[in-house]
Amino acid sequence: PIMAMTDKDGNVRFSLGVTAAGGTAAAFVDEKGRTRLTLALNPDGSGALVFADPKGKTPLVMAAGDGGAAINLSDRKDVVRVSMGIEKDGTPNLRWFDADGEEIKKE
Repeated sequence: PIMAMTDKDGNVRFSLGVTAAGGTAAAFVDEKGRTRLTLALNPDGSGALVFADPKGKTPLVMAAGDGGAAINLSDRKDVVRVSMGIEKDGTPNLRWFDADGEEIKKE
């Protein structure tokens, strides 16, 4: 990281840096050293906000770029179960997935 902020015990709780691909990322870290929230900007201009639980699973991911956007909700096994988005052409979509990640419904 280019910049890191630590708590009174010297543990990193926030970091800001440049990714290997040339994007930027800010990470918020809990008291046990686990990244719980990441805000990222990719070189192509797309961005993402990723929420992680204490086990490292990502129940909520929001992303946008090049005219499209999506919100994904995952279960405890980190399988996306619901995805809502807007395609590049402005078409909205709502998709449901089963426990194996297979699409079962799309609107």
